[in-house]
Amino acid sequence: QYAGSDARYAAAARRTAEAYGDARLYLRLPTAPAEPSGMPVENIPWIGRSPSRTKAEVRQALQLPDSRPMVLLSFGGHPGIPVGELADSPWAQRVHLVGGRQLAATDRGILAVDEDGLAASGVEYIDLVAAADVVVSKPGYGMLTDCLFARSRLVYLARPDFPEASLLLEPTMQRLLGAVPIAPEQRSAEGVANAVDDALSRPKPHHAERMDGVAVAVKRLRQLLE
Repeated sequence: QYAGSDARYAAAARRTAEAYGDARLYLRLPTAPAEPSGMPVENIPWIGRSPSRTKAEVRQALQLPDSRPMVLLSFGGHPGIPVGELADSPWAQRVHLVGGRQLAATDRGILAVDEDGLAASGVEYIDLVAAADVVVSKPGYGMLTDCLFARSRLVYLARPDFPEASLLLEPTMQRLLGAVPIAPEQRSAEGVANAVDDALSRPKPHHAERMDGVAVAVKRLRQLLE
């Protein structure tokens, strides 16, 4: 799908196909696509990371002064939402907006997260996800599994140009997390606030998924290498 706009994607697809051709086994994660033709496949549980700090410990590390809900804005790059308008809105006074350094460097009303400093004190990013009352992010395997392992509410930006999102990630996020989508036409400060309020009105996820994919994969790989 991407090759039509950038030939580099076609080259990457060819290299990936060649790598799959040399593989002996396809360990398929729950959201992964169907196995390549003719390759043996084994389904394995989720692989992710688990929080090691309580919500109270994280809020203390962030020095949050009261019990207002914590909303974590989690984006690797530009968020695609009007962060400044959201932070300046009256709604923002009812929550604690917490964001990474890229967001907080330019936007008022958002608590800057010094990830290096927190890590030095034993607080990892997965702990922030677990401590948040709602996470606002883009769909991707990393954020999906963070919220699954932390049992966190999720508001996500719909990404119609990202095939994996609509085909694999979004149905899983909605089924297991009760995740609330924000459509492209709803990416206003009001739209984001409404989606967060919707998520806050829902109970925290309580799925029964197996989360021991690392142990299963390691055991299977050791068998292959024997």
